Amino acid sequence: MGRRTDATGPMTPLVLLLLDACRWDYIDPETTPFLWKQAETGRHYRRVIPSPGFCERTEMLTGMSPAESGFFTAIGHNPEQSPYSGLKPLLSVLHGLEKLSTSALWRKVLRRILRQAMRRKGHGFGPYYIPLRLLDKFCLTEDYYDHRDPRAFSVPSLLSLVAEDGFRTHYDSFTALGMFNTKSDEERLDLAVKAAVCPTTKLFLVYHSAPDAFGHELGPDHAGMKTALARVDEQIRRFYEDFLARRPDARFMIVGDHGMSQVHERVDAGAEVLRIANELGLRVGKDFFFFLDSTMLRVWFETPDARSKLAPAIFESHVLGSRGRVLTSQLAESLHVPVADRTYGDLIWWADRGVLVWPDFFHSPDAHISGMHGYDPSHADSHGTCIVFGPGISARQVETLELRGVFEVARELLIDE
Repeated sequence: MGRRTDATGPMTPLVLLLLDACRWDYIDPETTPFLWKQAETGRHYRRVIPSPGFCERTEMLTGMSPAESGFFTAIGHNPEQSPYSGLKPLLSVLHGLEKLSTSALWRKVLRRILRQAMRRKGHGFGPYYIPLRLLDKFCLTEDYYDHRDPRAFSVPSLLSLVAEDGFRTHYDSFTALGMFNTKSDEERLDLAVKAAVCPTTKLFLVYHSAPDAFGHELGPDHAGMKTALARVDEQIRRFYEDFLARRPDARFMIVGDHGMSQVHERVDAGAEVLRIANELGLRVGKDFFFFLDSTMLRVWFETPDARSKLAPAIFESHVLGSRGRVLTSQLAESLHVPVADRTYGDLIWWADRGVLVWPDFFHSPDAHISGMHGYDPSHADSHGTCIVFGPGISARQVETLELRGVFEVARELLIDE
């Protein structure tokens, strides 16, 4: 272990490039020759195992599991912090306007107007496809605060540790749901290269979306994925060379935070829970409400009647029971996700691998989704990968690394000069 320095002493920069949804088996000598070479000559954690949910960046930046950080899904129930709090009358009007037409274009336009209005007020939480009359019940979780904000995490993060040492973090090439960031992958890479000349910047956080975007659109088993991955590999090779030209002492961490599973079945979980509720005489918005993630149905009970009737009926539903399972307290504890935390639901149904909740509250109903993540991480196709290379990094192969272990690997690189 090297010595810790201040901002006036020697410093080896670290580039942590989040290669979203780069599955562990995407790396091969034919498709991704640059990444393959770095994996062979550097330190290669072959399979990175994420926790369930959708808050991978918190795991990487803090080393905490969802149970420890309290961050499990990207959006949670928190009406007090919702940027739509106090807008219920407006949301009710917009909900009525949305129902005037069945046109998908009309729905998109209405929501785009609302999103732009919220951005002008400084709020990055867009409406997505959440029912408008329920928007004031929800807010962002891990992205509620900018990750550079001291309030973002309850423990030191990679960003705060770098700041404590008197150095800077390049963050403008990274990602968050609350960021007003419309940059392309190429633009984010170029921005990081330009920032490399700053001598006091020690940590460069860079985001590349392509494996995730193409994985969702094509599915991981599609032949077109190899073409997409080959382009990504070439982009990263050029980025590496351009960055080294400015900072020849830089080290690199390429992190695939999770994998991707081929979608083989869709389930309309929303329609099923509404059917059950209708049979029980329960009303959404009054007795209960729900949120549809791509792999989860999350339900909140507002009345004792809903809790006593709806919960067992969901357990007994053949439509849901044959395609997933309810997340019990025992299962949640074993998976290190929050237990009995109303932020994420009084009841959570979790889809089996390859089962897509459709429609959901994130995607346009006319979107084509062939791949998805957020399933049980015990399956190999849920696993990402991690490659570390640069000065002082010797060849080493490690079979597995939990995603939250990325924090410790990066921390050691930051203090090891």
